[in-house]
Amino acid sequence: MKTILVPTDFSANANKALEYASKLALDINAKLVVMNSYQIPSGTSNVMINFADILEKDSKEELNKNLKLFQEKPEFAGLEYLPFSCYGYITEAIKMATQQYEIDLIVMGTTGASGIRNKFFGSNTVDAIRHVELPIFVVPLEAEYQPLRNLILASDQDQSIKNAVNFLLTIVDMNTTKLDIVSVVDSKGQIDFEESILNEGIRNIDYQVHQVVNSNVVDGILDYTSKNESDLVVLLRKSYSFIERIMHISVTKKMALHSKKPLLLFKPKI
Repeated sequence: MKTILVPTDFSANANKALEYASKLALDINAKLVVMNSYQIPSGTSNVMINFADILEKDSKEELNKNLKLFQEKPEFAGLEYLPFSCYGYITEAIKMATQQYEIDLIVMGTTGASGIRNKFFGSNTVDAIRHVELPIFVVPLEAEYQPLRNLILASDQDQSIKNAVNFLLTIVDMNTTKLDIVSVVDSKGQIDFEESILNEGIRNIDYQVHQVVNSNVVDGILDYTSKNESDLVVLLRKSYSFIERIMHISVTKKMALHSKKPLLLFKPKI
């Protein structure tokens, strides 16, 4: 059984991510660790020595109340929800959760396209993208869960595609899945990786490689994802700079990057 970590602040965005994660968990036979982290506000007087205890109590109560709402839904009957409340900022809390549980992936919500300009993902999700090594599902508020049948896998470091596909095999049935691997090149006909090596690494999987001609990798990926339907867009990220470039483009292009579809950010091990 796999384990999915869902950080929550009990907002609508976080509840959407938890709903998505719950449906994914049903499909892949996973359990859910639902985490809430809390911090003492800066400037709080040191004489309030019990303030952390109060925050911990509130966090646990809100977690239990939130999870009860999901556990009472007939569609989620039988799912295992594990509450995890801890002190610390988001990346610290995720580290503590991974030390206690064997986490396979993280599901997080976004601010959404209607949020503050240049803050598409939200600060907590951005921090996780920057510092967390685990695969991260990024779920917009508008997203509706669909079985993962049509996948787009886009990357600017093609030698890592095999690692990503091996992970995808753990969460989707590749026998019923269409996989489009998007390769962005500077000129038509350019070969940016040895396809025979790719065939050797992901044999027995039905996939197609598509070349997009664009001098800018990010623009090329955005162009392809805006014109092709998918249930999930997988982005390989060698560093934060790649996803940061996507975050700081225009609102129009943010919408083009499947704002109503989830993303899977996968940090390859090279």
